[in-house]
Amino acid sequence: MANELPEDYVKRVTTNKVQAGWQKMQEQQLTRKPILAADTAVVVGNEILGKPVDESMARSFMQRLSGTTHQVITAVTVLNGTALQCRLQWNTVTFCQLTAAEIDWYIGTGEGNDKAGGYAVQGLAAQFIENITGSYSGIMGLPLFETRQLLQGMESPNE
Repeated sequence: MANELPEDYVKRVTTNKVQAGWQKMQEQQLTRKPILAADTAVVVGNEILGKPVDESMARSFMQRLSGTTHQVITAVTVLNGTALQCRLQWNTVTFCQLTAAEIDWYIGTGEGNDKAGGYAVQGLAAQFIENITGSYSGIMGLPLFETRQLLQGMESPNE
C-alpha cells in the first residue's frame, strides 16, 4: 500500500496469513490450533526491497545494499481463535562495499531470488556482511525469541 510504513507492512502481511490459515482450518474442520506466520522486510531508507523478480532487480538490490547499513524488520503473528498477537523484531545489517564482479557472481548463484532484499544472511551472502545488530534468526525470517514469547502459555483456541 502506498506510504505504508515497513513495520505496518509486515504486520499486515502476517495478519493476513494467519487469518487465511484460520479460515482454511475451519473450512476443513481441522482441530483448532494456533496459527503462526512471519514475514520479513529489508528496508533501505523508507523503501522496502521485496523479493527480486528478475536478475536486473536482484542486481539493483545488491548495488543499493553495497557499502551501506539497512534495516531488516520481521513480524511474527499468532492467531488463536479471536486472540491475535504480533511481535516485531528490528535489526540492522551492514554490507561491505561490493565490486561489480562480486555482485555478478552472487546474482549468478540464484541464492537470493526468493529472499527479501535479494540475499540470504545464512548463505553465501554472509561473506559480504560486516556487522549485524539484532537477532540472526529474525534476519533469517523467524525471530525465535519473539516466537517463543508468543507461543508460551498458549492453550486451546477461544471461539
